[in-house]
Amino acid sequence: MSNIILFTPQSKGNIESFILKCRNELSVFGKDLNFDSDLWDVTNALNRKAMGNKRERIRFSNLKTAKDKSPESMHPAFKDFAKAYIRYHHALRPSQSIGHRLGALRVIEAALAEHGLPPAPHKLNVDILNRAVQIANSYFKSPALIHRIGGQFQQIVKFMNTNKMVSQNIFWKNPLKRPPDAVRVGKKADEDRLKKMPSEASLDAIPEVYKLATEPNEILISSTAAILFCMPSRIHEVLELPLLCEDETTYGKRKKKVYSLRWWPGKYAKPMLKPVLAAAEGLVREALAKIRSVTEEARTIARWYIQHPDMIYLDENTEPLRQKNFLLLQEVSEVLGLPHLLAVREWCKSQKITLHGPESKVSFDDLEKAVLRQLPANFPILAYKTGLRYDEALFVVLKNQLHSTHHTLKCIIEPVNINTINYGLGARVAHGSPSIFTRLGFTEPDGSPIVINSHQFRHYLNTLAQLGGLSQLDIAKWSGRANVSQNVVYDHVTDDQALALVRSAVGDSSLMFGPMKKVNINMPMTRDKYAALKIQTAHTTDIGFCINDFTMNPCDHYRDCLFCKHLVCLKCDKKKQKNILARLKEANDLMIMAQNAVNEGYYGSDRWLEHHKQTVARLTELHTIMKDPNIHQDAVIQLAQPRQKKQIKNSAKALAMKKTHEKDKRK
Repeated sequence: MSNIILFTPQSKGNIESFILKCRNELSVFGKDLNFDSDLWDVTNALNRKAMGNKRERIRFSNLKTAKDKSPESMHPAFKDFAKAYIRYHHALRPSQSIGHRLGALRVIEAALAEHGLPPAPHKLNVDILNRAVQIANSYFKSPALIHRIGGQFQQIVKFMNTNKMVSQNIFWKNPLKRPPDAVRVGKKADEDRLKKMPSEASLDAIPEVYKLATEPNEILISSTAAILFCMPSRIHEVLELPLLCEDETTYGKRKKKVYSLRWWPGKYAKPMLKPVLAAAEGLVREALAKIRSVTEEARTIARWYIQHPDMIYLDENTEPLRQKNFLLLQEVSEVLGLPHLLAVREWCKSQKITLHGPESKVSFDDLEKAVLRQLPANFPILAYKTGLRYDEALFVVLKNQLHSTHHTLKCIIEPVNINTINYGLGARVAHGSPSIFTRLGFTEPDGSPIVINSHQFRHYLNTLAQLGGLSQLDIAKWSGRANVSQNVVYDHVTDDQALALVRSAVGDSSLMFGPMKKVNINMPMTRDKYAALKIQTAHTTDIGFCINDFTMNPCDHYRDCLFCKHLVCLKCDKKKQKNILARLKEANDLMIMAQNAVNEGYYGSDRWLEHHKQTVARLTELHTIMKDPNIHQDAVIQLAQPRQKKQIKNSAKALAMKKTHEKDKRK
């Protein structure tokens, strides 16, 4: 376990002692970490999920060359501080993504270096930080990423102030605002929504690819896509499924069997049985069977290596070769499964295996050691969180079995990682890497390649669940979330779709509450046409939707939607339910304040009390309907317009009487 040592500042400008403490006393990222190296391998410390044999490295390069193949290192005056800061803060606040911290340090170094002097960290000040913000805005493209980088700036400032690493405290606040999470209207919102959802062409192509798939790569990727299609999942959750992941539990008095998968959610939620919809049960069963057929041989090899950790796996045809000290290249080809001798020579060269004599024989010991070195780094454990072993895992394959160009090695295994799935779904098709769609001739309508990422299925299913009126608790549980509030990020219901929901409820007594609950059965038009005519537009408000047609009439209840007949509310919209409840609590507080003012005799307070009473009554009525379990989850609520207030009626009556009196006097 890594030791944690809190740094105690002794004097101003003590950056050097901080660096020495982090270099010599911390064991974060390993006791054997080469602190002076500009490239740290932190794979074991980060333990990223479903990344296979991919190594995680931190490269202390400067901002200008960070994306180059051979980047330049940070300036020595800043680099050791950056290394110490990364190591120290990973001990205090471990994170699987260190990129934001490293990115912020790179930007600060670039801002310091613009002055032409060595970018020493103790020279940091408000001007440098403001310049760093400008650099971040021009260098990074994503507003969300820029906001996170700004947050890291603020953490660096706080750390240096607290530990007296600057000559005087820096008073600076991150000016980069967090971009809104759920803007639903406008061109930009539509573009962002499309990026997170699979295209129609991809949704049509996946079932066809699933049926046509014959190669192991096509079968495994299309079957994985089928599972993602049936339940909202993170891809690493699927890739870490055990072989025996299916469950059939009997519930209730009727002894109904529910088909589920044993599931380990990725973000803080507890292990669960994830139910499979009855309509999707057959597809999930079939997809799992297909994946097992592709991966069974790899599990057999995994069992061998667990039982014989120091011996190479040989099948029944090559087992007699274990008795030989040297193997011919043809025999090595049979052991590895390589198709020709040239491929064997290239493999031996890559593994630094010496070829002996004119026949180019290979030492059996050298071959065995080279193969054992290529086993997964943490073998036999595939997932530390669950303790899943390779021989028990569903997604384990022969090395390069799913690769489009490399030869499969039949005595070495590897896990299926996230990149394998995303590349198969088209992530690198622009770089010449084929996808399951390009292999079978499927494209977008304009001829461009189909590209999906595994997370788009999760967004798609969550949006369908929102449209279908599934409760927020059920959506969160189905998606494997610990917090219901995270649902909003995956809700991509458009205003047009909300408008369709409202129109579909008009005239349906089980779904519509309000003046449009009943439609005259003798109307000379269908209910659908009437709904389209009656509700031509809809736009979002904080508690519902406004169906006023602004091409005909301007808003006559500006900022007073609660008392307007054009307000409709969807019971399935839990976010707006929370807004209604918040407004009700606020209105109650204001009503109490108005009542106190009346009791103390403040002039005009009685009118405010009357207004707040009406507001509380209106919100209470709306909230009661929204929370009523007897009302359908997809219900659309439209409150009747309240009667005119008595004061307004009396004023109108008095004005009319005054005009009549003046007219009589003129006569």
